[in-house]
Amino acid sequence: DALQALATAVPAGDFMDHIEFMRSCISSTASAARHRVGPHQLQLTNGELILPLFTLPKSLDPLYTILLHGLMNGSVTVREIAAEAIGDLANFAEVSVLKPLLIKTTGPLIRVVGDRFPSSVKAAILQTLCVLLDKGGASLKAFVPQLQTTFVKALNDPSREVRTRGASALGRLMPLSVRVDPLLTELTALVLKAESTAIKISVLDAIGTVMSMGGTKATAAALESTKSALLKALMEEDESIRASAASSLSKLVWFLEPAAVMDAALDLVEAKSSGGAEHWTQLCGRLQGLGAVLQGASQQILDVREEAFIALLQGCRDERATVNAAAVSALVMMLTIPTVGKSVNSSSSALAAVVDARRADLRSAGQATVHAFANALSSLALSGGSSEIKTKAMLAIKQASKFFFGAAAQHYKEFLPPLVASLKEIDLRVKYSAERALKHLCEGITTAEAASGVAPGQSALLTQYLTGLSSGTSNASAAEKEAAVVVRDFMRRVMPGLPAESDNEGDN
Repeated sequence: DALQALATAVPAGDFMDHIEFMRSCISSTASAARHRVGPHQLQLTNGELILPLFTLPKSLDPLYTILLHGLMNGSVTVREIAAEAIGDLANFAEVSVLKPLLIKTTGPLIRVVGDRFPSSVKAAILQTLCVLLDKGGASLKAFVPQLQTTFVKALNDPSREVRTRGASALGRLMPLSVRVDPLLTELTALVLKAESTAIKISVLDAIGTVMSMGGTKATAAALESTKSALLKALMEEDESIRASAASSLSKLVWFLEPAAVMDAALDLVEAKSSGGAEHWTQLCGRLQGLGAVLQGASQQILDVREEAFIALLQGCRDERATVNAAAVSALVMMLTIPTVGKSVNSSSSALAAVVDARRADLRSAGQATVHAFANALSSLALSGGSSEIKTKAMLAIKQASKFFFGAAAQHYKEFLPPLVASLKEIDLRVKYSAERALKHLCEGITTAEAASGVAPGQSALLTQYLTGLSSGTSNASAAEKEAAVVVRDFMRRVMPGLPAESDNEGDN
């Protein structure tokens, strides 16, 4: 009541100079509530913090009146802070309290983000729109056409932050969209005509996000045209473009019909060259594309999978480091079970639903990949030509141990030597990658044995192997005995202190 009386008595324009202070107070209150135990904190089951004040009906009205005035009429700085504060309030409010204000708030946000304001203002508004979509859901369905136009336009912005948030927002919009085909057509056209490498990458990433969240809504014709655009992007000279195209293709493949998947695999297995030897960038693109196709459809293309495996093995053994890196990146993709980012509601994800339905196929394909490439990965992790290749090879070993631990446990004698050697590396990224991979390998062996009846928390297989290397009667070399000591010490002192998941398990 006091807030409402204040907002009524004082003109909204008089608060312009105090909006930053208002946001600071909101953030401070939230921080204090988050770290205080007691009845003043409302913690929902999903870990979302709700401030007690914003559980009361109409408690947001006076604050939103002030902030919306700042958003529409303030300076550039005030508009940015007002947009961020609107998002903060939405985050800390119960949905029932926020819902009456959704329509009133979303319209002004769309109008301002469409004007010629600096990227910082646009980024703040896009972030707030993401929050409103997360909280409001179906209440914003009437705004879908305007929001889609706004988010696609953001993909052409010079600022990477704006482009990234635009792509993320498109993903959040998919549960509300009835038809995805027009959006895919528009994004495909943008990929083909984009002159800037950075913008092309952002649009490719947006296609992947759209497929993850709305792939089941796309028709076969739209999927086919999108596939063709991604295959073309795989042949680009820029490595980052190829990586983004492969990532998006790996999401699209899950929604293709088997015949379309087979066509894509055949296109990638066969070298496409206008004459003479295949250019190394095209080879790298083909290898990354094969990784994308094999991740989600390995069991659907058994007729050409052996040829694909041969091409990837040749890539691992190629004399060119760039080709090695592309082949290992493909293997990392093949050994990773797709997940939806933490910032997106996985229950709304079309990709998550498809992956769950095909777990058995995914398991079988992953196991086949581990068995086929264990030697190649061990060799590259031990003596790869660069730190990048070693790191990627150990990432592949880690993913194999994490997602397909039964198969990885059968190759522990091959995986241990390069991981132990990398623990002594001066390069911290290589060392950290080795620690993560060794942790997951040891845990994977233990899990695999627990499934076979070994007592939880123990690994008879690994213990016997290490004991055998260390024994005086062992024929093991001095290096192998030293490795056994290092692994024992790692399991006892280092491994318990490592987090269960790194900040980005896909990177290290």
